Amino acid sequence: MKKIFVFLVLCFLSVGVSAAEWSNGMDVADVDTIRIVIDGINQSFISKGVTEKRVLNKVEAKARQFRIIPVDEKEDGTFLYISMGSVGNSFNISINFARTVSYVVNDESFRTLAKTWGTRISGVNSTSSGFIMSSLDELLEEFFNEYLKTNGK
Repeated sequence: MKKIFVFLVLCFLSVGVSAAEWSNGMDVADVDTIRIVIDGINQSFISKGVTEKRVLNKVEAKARQFRIIPVDEKEDGTFLYISMGSVGNSFNISINFARTVSYVVNDESFRTLAKTWGTRISGVNSTSSGFIMSSLDELLEEFFNEYLKTNGK
């Protein structure tokens, strides 16, 4: 009987939390612009033809494809953070949406920068930049679809 009571209490509490109270952290007032930050383009990437300029051009073109304008700064401080790492033949690409978040501990308020949404891919490729760039494109497609969906577009 005690187990059933606990189960019912847990069910009741979970019903009390509506989906509107939770977010993936990508909600913004100005969905038509985005700040882009790129990090981690090392010599291993450059030797494969994957430069920061090439990556930035790819990201900006993808944003424009989704009718989002890349900007240098956003008033709300949000940004798309792309981190790329490569060692030898392996690589990792992470795409994160970052923003300032607030939280309370023992009645004291804090603010910090946090990644509120993210996706990544890892792979092995010896020489081709094409595979790396197509992997980046897949992640960008996922990000921009989720970004627009979250913001009702």
